Amino acid sequence: MDTDVQTEVQIPVDVRIAVKQTLSYPDWQEWIPWAWAMLAHAGDVPMALDEDDPDYLSHVITFASLAHLFEVFVDIERGDDGSIEVDFDLLGEDRPFITGIELVRYCERHRYYDEYFPETEYGLFGIAVDERMREVKNRLGDVLGTPRLFTSLSVGYTLPYPDRYDEFSDEYEKPDPTPVGRSRTVDASTSSSTTS
Repeated sequence: MDTDVQTEVQIPVDVRIAVKQTLSYPDWQEWIPWAWAMLAHAGDVPMALDEDDPDYLSHVITFASLAHLFEVFVDIERGDDGSIEVDFDLLGEDRPFITGIELVRYCERHRYYDEYFPETEYGLFGIAVDERMREVKNRLGDVLGTPRLFTSLSVGYTLPYPDRYDEFSDEYEKPDPTPVGRSRTVDASTSSSTTS
């Protein structure tokens, strides 16, 4: 995964926060923006999402579907069945969120409907994201190749410092950076890295 490409991605901050705060599993390596950048390089989405874009609604659903794909993959990788419900709250009255009317029109156009929560914004949003996730997964498979897609998802969930992660509490503590004036040196007697 080329980590420099995530810095080019510009998604409205409120949308990114709403998605990141409700992820079932943390996106340690910023896989979601990386996957967005891969779709942008393929011409499917813009690198910088503008709230005035005529396809804004579709792009927000695509962004949420990338997050959902990440969640489902990690859920399966951890030994569960991948049946995570969409739990992102991206509905609102004003931009950067999407309105219920926009969502209903989008679902009508794509013939999405929810048989469990009929005619509710929550149910329709979940169905729209879930259906779009399948399309995005296939598109990323075309763009990246299935092996690279699988590898990128695996790397995306890899903890940057696995020894600092408590699997049972899902807490993660980043290590303190090396203090100023300190450097890593090699001890000649043991040939291992130590901090001096």
